Amino acid sequence: MNNEYNAIIDRWEVLNDCYNENIKDKTTDYLPKTTAQSIDFVNGQTRYNIYLSKAKYYNFLKDTVDKYQNTITRKPPVIELPEILKDYRDNCNRDNESLESMLTQVYGEQLLFGRVGIMVDIENSIDRFSLLQYSAMNILDWKTEIVNGSNILTYVLLREWNYDKYLYRVLFLDEENGVYTYKATELKENKTEIKDIKILKENAIIPTYKGKTLNYIPFVFCNITHNKPDIEQPLLYNQATLSLGLYNLDADHSALCYKQAFSILFGSGMSREEASRNIDVDGYSTSENENAKLSYIGVNGAGLSELREEKINLRNIIESYGLTTADKNTAEASETLNARVQLNTDKLRTISKTGARALELALYIIADWMKLATKEISIIGNTDFRTSQEQTQELKNMSELYQIGTITEYDFWMWQKQNDYTSYEYNEWKNEIEKQKKEEIEINKISVIDNNKTERESNE
Repeated sequence: MNNEYNAIIDRWEVLNDCYNENIKDKTTDYLPKTTAQSIDFVNGQTRYNIYLSKAKYYNFLKDTVDKYQNTITRKPPVIELPEILKDYRDNCNRDNESLESMLTQVYGEQLLFGRVGIMVDIENSIDRFSLLQYSAMNILDWKTEIVNGSNILTYVLLREWNYDKYLYRVLFLDEENGVYTYKATELKENKTEIKDIKILKENAIIPTYKGKTLNYIPFVFCNITHNKPDIEQPLLYNQATLSLGLYNLDADHSALCYKQAFSILFGSGMSREEASRNIDVDGYSTSENENAKLSYIGVNGAGLSELREEKINLRNIIESYGLTTADKNTAEASETLNARVQLNTDKLRTISKTGARALELALYIIADWMKLATKEISIIGNTDFRTSQEQTQELKNMSELYQIGTITEYDFWMWQKQNDYTSYEYNEWKNEIEKQKKEEIEINKISVIDNNKTERESNE
């Protein structure tokens, strides 16, 4: 597999486990045994099972991904297609998904893993294209080469789950004619044959659309900030690891609380028979040995408050990763909170643009295969994450700045245009403003006349 893939797969698996709540199923992978449990060969596993059962895992990662995803999709993307591709808007793949629905899923993969791929497949029996999405962990290998001064994708290895087993789809360019070719195989990804083009060419498929082939691989990478093959670090990995830290901290805290509620009966200098007697509530035991001792030993509460405080502090840090504009109270927010919100908002805007661009590039491939112009294809992701309350307040603030002359008329129009408050061009907007001002003057004149008339009538 690719060296970049090998270097990051462990992080992706942690993110996948955290998001899908596989943490407890992985037992000691995420909650190691204590030293005492490890050296207790008789009851150690039983004690660990209790320790594990009382530990609570809080799925902050899923909350953050879902929250960010909802923030980006608060407004739908703007999708423009030529007439011949209109039906792809509501049905772009074999699952009959809309482009908007697929884009939402792309955003989710970007947020969770920082990477996703889209392949353009063709069903030759009906001459219809399908956009297939591949998660980061299923894009196993890739290779690029410099061809005519450009960095061209020449090989991609993908993994697919087919009912009860994995299949591997290998996309490559034929070495002889440079034509895009693919092969589906059950060969394992670590087999050398899966990279040998000569072997792969046997029984391989050359996809065509009405006789037209492609001289490039119809696969689009989508990361956080770009659509190149290079891997980027996941956005929320730190939140995932901190959540695991809280999980371990909670296990220790819960174990300490549990032990405080129970005391252990400890005896010395007693015979086996004497020590094995059950002692009921309000009962007692005797021994023939005058030096015998029998007492309850318990765990004191030292450290409980510190553990609790540490849990609270860590939880606050973890939750701060999920802040968006909806969490910001403009009247009371601190500078630190505002900075964190702004940073997160900028990242979400980048993800929205990159995800939309990936889907747009996939549609470009369809257009190219069909010999269509791409200028009529456009997908623009939402980058306005403000709440309606924030929008109202923002418009009010800008209007006041315009009225007192702090910003120019042109700047006020430009701001309204960029934030979708007006559809007018500058001269149209300016004429409309002048028209409104004249109407206000006329209304004020009528009001003054009516007031004067009322005043005269009352004097008479």
